[in-house]
Amino acid sequence: MVLPKAIAANKFAIAAAVACAGFMITCTGATAASRDAGGFEASEIYPTRPGGREWFLNATEPRNGLLMISPAAATLYGNPDGPWQISRETGLRMYVISPDGWRDVEMTGYVKLRSFSFDEEFAWAVRTGQHTGSNPCEGTAYYGALSFAGEATFQKEVAHFDGGFTDKRHSNITVGPLKDRWVGIKMVAYNVEQGVKLELWVDDRVDYSWTKIAETTDDGGWSSREGFCGRDSDHVISETRPRVMFRVDNATFEFRDLSVREITLEPQEIKCYFGAIPICL
Repeated sequence: MVLPKAIAANKFAIAAAVACAGFMITCTGATAASRDAGGFEASEIYPTRPGGREWFLNATEPRNGLLMISPAAATLYGNPDGPWQISRETGLRMYVISPDGWRDVEMTGYVKLRSFSFDEEFAWAVRTGQHTGSNPCEGTAYYGALSFAGEATFQKEVAHFDGGFTDKRHSNITVGPLKDRWVGIKMVAYNVEQGVKLELWVDDRVDYSWTKIAETTDDGGWSSREGFCGRDSDHVISETRPRVMFRVDNATFEFRDLSVREITLEPQEIKCYFGAIPICL
């Protein structure tokens, strides 16, 4: 049996349909629903926090809005079918800056790797600020990365200097090489009682079906080579920071459907109507 799209997109709705039938009920649970936001289709792992900030890439002019591309001279090329292409032989940073800061977030992007100088990675960074040598204290980050070869890792940056990075935490789950195909990448970060939880999700078939391929919790003890800026070497970045960042080095690639949302882990109300065609909203 093929499930209706509204239920197929929501694993919690499926559970509700099994438990209840023939009448309308109100259920709770995190959603994974698809929705359209001005031509943008986004699959959500966690719901947006009530009143929380949401940012979606402007598909017509990416530099409009909160997005800042560094270096500013980087050239974007529009493609007839919608994605944008960019090429850099060195580092490329795409920051989304919030005047209120970002903390618990889900950031998403679809990318297609065209060529590269050597094996690097697509790295989505949260809890971050400006990355400059003149102000290294601003350059904190948690990175969730998918290498061009398909390997998933996490890394922490306590401050932006050579000794400010931790070792990488590797996942034992991999996907195929990324060259010449589209793939969706999600980085999720949220505070928990023990520290900060990080999750990396992949839409490997570009069918808006997401698989969690890595997760870790920073509960202390994950240390850079040395402390800096008055922070311990294993500083847990639990605080709100002004930016998130999409980072790619030494590559030509296409991108589309970038987004950042403030999320909540609190159960959200889902109304389910069960009849001839069950629907959950």
